[in-house]
Amino acid sequence: HLSIRRQRQMCIRDSDKPLNEPYIKSPYDYPPCTEAMLCGPAVIPDKHYLMLGDNRGNSQDGRYWGLLPEDRFIGKAVFLFWPFTRVKTLKH
Repeated sequence: HLSIRRQRQMCIRDSDKPLNEPYIKSPYDYPPCTEAMLCGPAVIPDKHYLMLGDNRGNSQDGRYWGLLPEDRFIGKAVFLFWPFTRVKTLKH
């Protein structure tokens, strides 16, 4: 399970320890959360997904339009291309 415990920080399962994300810019480089956004605290329920854009600090992603239920997926991932050291075809 993924939970959003603090604004701009994500924690796995029931941990209060934020994920180590050294590639994330300073929190001051991001727009502030509003009441209309999913910024936490929140727990992502089973069979729901929070879709985050590549440019998390500047993406109109799931924080704006909410969680995506699993039954709304219409395709499947077939290839992993990033990071380049882990490029592979995914088996189902």
